[in-house]
Amino acid sequence: MALTQRRRISDVPLTTRRTRTHTLASTSLPTAEMPFNTDSKYPTRRAYVVKVRGDAKPDALAGRLENLVTGRQHEFASGRELLESIASDLEANPHQR
Repeated sequence: MALTQRRRISDVPLTTRRTRTHTLASTSLPTAEMPFNTDSKYPTRRAYVVKVRGDAKPDALAGRLENLVTGRQHEFASGRELLESIASDLEANPHQR
């Protein structure tokens, strides 16, 4: 019961003076129309996750590349192989953006 009373007391405002709160809606901001571009600069089909192995080093990069949309995975053992994996995935579906 004491816990309930404490909550009620903490809900009471600590000041009696009312202050005006400023929100975005209460201030007048200039508005501008923004065109909606449906052609993304970074299409989802070309989104990847790169997982780097725990034992990888700057001179011995190793891990796995996964396309987030298709789920295709490529293992790589160097920076060159990582870039080749991305290139081969893009070449597999050149018409998709």
